[in-house]
Amino acid sequence: MGRWGHRMFEGDQDMDIEGQIISEIQKKVKARGVYMEDEHMFDLFYNLEEPDYRPTRFSITSRELRGHIKSMSGQLLKQYRTNPDASYGQYATIVLSAVMMKTGCKISEENRTFLRQAAHGTSSRSSRSWFALFSGDIGFRDPGKAQFLSALDNYKNGKPRDFRAPRSVAEQGPPAGEGED
Repeated sequence: MGRWGHRMFEGDQDMDIEGQIISEIQKKVKARGVYMEDEHMFDLFYNLEEPDYRPTRFSITSRELRGHIKSMSGQLLKQYRTNPDASYGQYATIVLSAVMMKTGCKISEENRTFLRQAAHGTSSRSSRSWFALFSGDIGFRDPGKAQFLSALDNYKNGKPRDFRAPRSVAEQGPPAGEGED
């Protein structure tokens, strides 16, 4: 499918990285002895805003999943920071932190500083770049970078961040026609 938007989680790459992260979280939750069917993990994850959501009567609730994610978030961030993904580099760490913001995890000031630096060091492309279609679409699009940095700057620990929410004026970029040659 490729990309259907220019913000975070509006392209296959971000969804693939998020899927890898969710699978890793699932393994860690199961290692704690928590029963969960594989197909229910994604269902639970995408219904985190409903705290008592439970895909089956034998499954944990989304509130319980959020608790597990919060308890392992520091360990996951450290793991991703020290061992960047072979394909995506620190961009995978950025996506992990966005997943953490979606669940309301605590992100320390030290990690926020690291993430700002990683975001500024990650390549981004103009939203109007068609070259990305042929060269691979790894990293940010400009609106996605602005969205992430704004989310990071305004994030309050414990309060889940919705990356699907309407964009702010700063995240929308310049009006059409401005900045073009």
